[in-house]
Amino acid sequence: MGKAKQNKKKKGAGTPAGSKKMERFGILYPRSAGIDVGSMLMVVSYTDSRDQIHLKQFDSFTSSLNKLADLLQGEKVEIVTMESTANYWMPLHSILESRGIKVVMINPSHYRNVSARKTDINDAQWLHKLLTHGLLRESHIAPAFYQDLRQYIHERQICQDQKSDTLNRIQNTLTKMNIKFQHLISDIEGVCGMKLLRMICSGISDPEKLLCSIDHKRLKASQQELLHSLEGDYRDSRINTLRGSLKAYDFFKEQMLYYEQHIEQTLKLLRR
Repeated sequence: MGKAKQNKKKKGAGTPAGSKKMERFGILYPRSAGIDVGSMLMVVSYTDSRDQIHLKQFDSFTSSLNKLADLLQGEKVEIVTMESTANYWMPLHSILESRGIKVVMINPSHYRNVSARKTDINDAQWLHKLLTHGLLRESHIAPAFYQDLRQYIHERQICQDQKSDTLNRIQNTLTKMNIKFQHLISDIEGVCGMKLLRMICSGISDPEKLLCSIDHKRLKASQQELLHSLEGDYRDSRINTLRGSLKAYDFFKEQMLYYEQHIEQTLKLLRR
């Protein structure tokens, strides 16, 4: 009796009650595709309407991107994934979305670190495989409206940075000329500071004439201090450099206003 019970225990060892066979990953997106995006080449891996997987290449010209979208649409592909690297994905993203194809944008680090990847598999094929089984984490892509707004804000910031750099060059030139008025007024970009700067660029070098062009009584510095601060080296090369920098300053300021108008118009659309 004891031996029989022992044999039963041995047979049952390693097979816990209620255990099941491990299931493989299921296919969540049978009509899907993965695209490896490049500056001049797009590689797409997709499942056709007969459940066959294909790998094709397209160049990145707009006509070819439309052909790629036509292909995926013709094969009833419903969802596509690609990397959100640089800005190369943006034109294709817009075209696919306009065709009603869902696009899943992902961070490259979220899939390249998966150790199960084979060395001979293309990026597009690997993306396709992971998407098919629902193993990718989607990155947030703002709607087109917010992308436009972000673009305007970004460009305005670039112009502001360039304006600031140009203002630094103007002050550097004034220092070389030993003109010190920028240290005696609160803001060189203010009314008095810019008026003095423009008068100097127009060819006026007499401190008294320069001082008469502004309302110096509103400034904290004394008249004598301001007169001394406007004495300096007014050689042609310095004035010409100052003129060039002032033109650049005016240009970047004008560009900032240009983008501010577009930002304002875009925000008005948001309020509707």
